[in-house]
Amino acid sequence: PATAAVCVYPDMVATAKRIDQRPEDDPYGEIDQGAGEQGVYAPWSWWPLAISGVAPEEIGSWDLHATATPGDFLEVENMRSVLHENVLVTARKGTFGHGMGASGGWELTAQYLGYQRGVIFPTPLARTELNPEIARVHERFAFNEGCPVPPGAAGKLSMGVGGINACVISKPLAD
Repeated sequence: PATAAVCVYPDMVATAKRIDQRPEDDPYGEIDQGAGEQGVYAPWSWWPLAISGVAPEEIGSWDLHATATPGDFLEVENMRSVLHENVLVTARKGTFGHGMGASGGWELTAQYLGYQRGVIFPTPLARTELNPEIARVHERFAFNEGCPVPPGAAGKLSMGVGGINACVISKPLAD
């Protein structure tokens, strides 16, 4: 663990120097200061694309936080403001439940295992169950049938209580 911290810390310092200061960097700031027009959904998700070096058009699949609540529409709308219409969207809260901090890890593991096997695992959502308002914003979702892994990188958004959010951008290692 100490070795990992020694390896990760210099990278974090270098990354922090490359990006502008953000509202959430203020130790006295309020959670909603950096939220912009999207309420609590704002700055969390898209700046990792910029620092990862992966362009939005390189994303093949994206796993949402989506919890079958009214906030899902805003999450999909926000995603589409950055990512292209062909990105394959998954949402695994219906599979794993809301295990707080552990859910993001479970969902990321499912994403990695699927990529390793060349298949996006099915989700509990049937095509006929997709909210029509969400379908008007984006149409390409992984439903209750498996499908091939799309080319490109994968993204995973995980949001937690109190605005503790994480975004992971992954791509296969070169052979």
